[in-house]
Amino acid sequence: MILLISIITMILITYTMITTHINFRDTMVQQAQQQLLTIAATTADSVEQFISAPSGALNQAAFLTLQPLIDTSSKHDILYEEIPLLSFSLIYGNGLDSIFIFDLNGNVKLSYSELTGVTKSPEMGKIDSYAIKTIRQNHRLHIGAAFFNEKEELTLSITEPVLDRQKVLIGYSQRIVNLNYLANHFIDPVKIHGARRIWMFDERKVIVAHPTLEYIGLSISDIINRIHESSGDHFHPGELHMHISRDHAYFDEVMTKEDGSGIYKSCSSYDKELVAYHSLKIGDKRWGLVVTLPYNEIAGPVTEHGKRVFSLAFLTIIVLYSGSVIIYQGRKRRSELEKEADYLKKIAKSSQKLREEEQRFRDLVENSLVGILIMDGDTIIYSNPEQNRLFGEKDNAQIKMNNIYPDDLDEFSRFLDRVRSGKSMTEDTEVRFFPENPQGKQSEVRWTHCRASSILYSGRRCLLINMVDITRTKELEHLMLMKQKMVSLGHVAAGIAHEIRNPLSGINLLLSALKKSFKAQQSQDEPESNKINHIIEQLLSASTRIESVIRRVMDFAKPSRPKLVPTDINEALDQALELSAVTLKKSGIELRKNLQTRLPLCKADGHLIGQVLLNLVTNAAQTMKNTAGEKIIEISTCTMENQIIILVNDSGPGIAPHVRSKIFDPFFTTKSDSSGIGLSLSHRIITDHGGNLSAGESPWGGASFIIELPLINNSDGTN
Repeated sequence: MILLISIITMILITYTMITTHINFRDTMVQQAQQQLLTIAATTADSVEQFISAPSGALNQAAFLTLQPLIDTSSKHDILYEEIPLLSFSLIYGNGLDSIFIFDLNGNVKLSYSELTGVTKSPEMGKIDSYAIKTIRQNHRLHIGAAFFNEKEELTLSITEPVLDRQKVLIGYSQRIVNLNYLANHFIDPVKIHGARRIWMFDERKVIVAHPTLEYIGLSISDIINRIHESSGDHFHPGELHMHISRDHAYFDEVMTKEDGSGIYKSCSSYDKELVAYHSLKIGDKRWGLVVTLPYNEIAGPVTEHGKRVFSLAFLTIIVLYSGSVIIYQGRKRRSELEKEADYLKKIAKSSQKLREEEQRFRDLVENSLVGILIMDGDTIIYSNPEQNRLFGEKDNAQIKMNNIYPDDLDEFSRFLDRVRSGKSMTEDTEVRFFPENPQGKQSEVRWTHCRASSILYSGRRCLLINMVDITRTKELEHLMLMKQKMVSLGHVAAGIAHEIRNPLSGINLLLSALKKSFKAQQSQDEPESNKINHIIEQLLSASTRIESVIRRVMDFAKPSRPKLVPTDINEALDQALELSAVTLKKSGIELRKNLQTRLPLCKADGHLIGQVLLNLVTNAAQTMKNTAGEKIIEISTCTMENQIIILVNDSGPGIAPHVRSKIFDPFFTTKSDSSGIGLSLSHRIITDHGGNLSAGESPWGGASFIIELPLINNSDGTN
């Protein structure tokens, strides 16, 4: 009985242990399959992002390359102005063998390999008609067939559409991805049980990544055939196809299913393998990624343990203890693998979010209307496009202090020093500067509002400077101030002129009466009489000049409104120039006329326009009075953007940039014998016409005055 009970007990224990062993083995296999699936999915996502993610810098470079070919008004140099080699060098190197940009017909317009002297394979720089047709239909990237480069490394061409700002296709960009780089950075680092067990194939079932390097570039059928030939097994072609289909059925499943797993025979050793596979959506192609693990690495330890347990079945406590230990270790290992998989997912998700945030921040800064620069000491380490537009491209990484207006240079330096020294964390100021001029000449003064703040950048205390162009605001403030000043001066001048004009009229009458009385009672002393007549004539002349100045002051204070009628500006200018032609010829000044024929009519007062032109020509002649060399005054007319433009250029000494903003102020003059009313009155006349009068520099380095008058563009004849 005891023996029978012992036998029954042993049978029950053995049955229980066998059942437990089988269940445990199956559980371990399932857990391993799930872990392999997680690893396959994570690795496939990383590879898919690397290959399929569009390159923002490459698309921008391609757009800037092809835009001048589409927009014929663009005058930028393609290679060395809009797309510096530095932009390509930032893209190049992250697994890219070369970069090409094509037009709509598939012609290469720019190649980074040619710019840098890198040798390229014959397959590079080509785009087939199927790729062009596919991209034109859906505006999606196209994946070409894998090929070997000149270094016998497997590479892949990825062709993307290049769209303009209206989302219209204008060309294609192509990057040649080095698949060895992809394998080294995304596949080979992932090891399972200390070994590389991940491989990948494309839609043609050609191996593009494999732990055995000699398999790369071969089809799966070629690999199996080579293994069988090396082992001495020879199959009929039909038998070989059945063998491949039976042992590797998951190849076709990858092309139809997203992922899966199973237990299959190895084509090399005929041993069972745990296999997990995951498909990759690469552009318009579907690839497969496979993770393998020898079945014995999971089931082997469990089987060996079961044998030992069966031989010592009567030691129930030891068996139970051993089983508990194995279960504990299995759960612990499962937990570790799950944590590793979760960690990899979090890393991938964080990297994607970081890239999106970085791109969003870069877009905000690069497209800001505020100039932004960061300085480390005196060195500029960053400046956005708006800052480069204001101050020009950074030269030797130093701020161009010689562009600062001389009167503001000391204040600007103190402004920066206050923030650098820590006396203030934020400072604001307004500064004038001269923008960059490609011809090397000094440009007109511009105004900016600057704010400097002390910030931490890359672990260092740096200076963040924001600059806003407020030139237009300052101009409007100046115009309002000048208008108020003109109104005030007009009232005062009118009052003074009125008070002087009355007694001056009496003086003129008395002088006339004195002259008549003297002629009536002229003495016989003729020399003395002539002397007295001459004195009276001088008094009358001086009185007349005073009355003329008073009349001009009155005109300035209460100008008459222009009589606006459809006027031929060329005719009005010709009539005015006839009055000064003789005087200019006597002064040795060459008068040139370059008047546009068939100039459209505009509503203007021809007499007042002629008066403005005479004033500008007279001023130009006076400035060239003591000038050596050729003396030229050129009058030009043309139409531009619904305006008539009148240019008055001279070859005189010109107008200093810091004076140009003051020359239209009332009573401002640089001449000793001038009242300073002429230019301000001319400015007022042109303003009353709805136009604008401004000053600049002529082609000969002299003064240039630009008159802008609006054209008649309505059926009722209004400006």
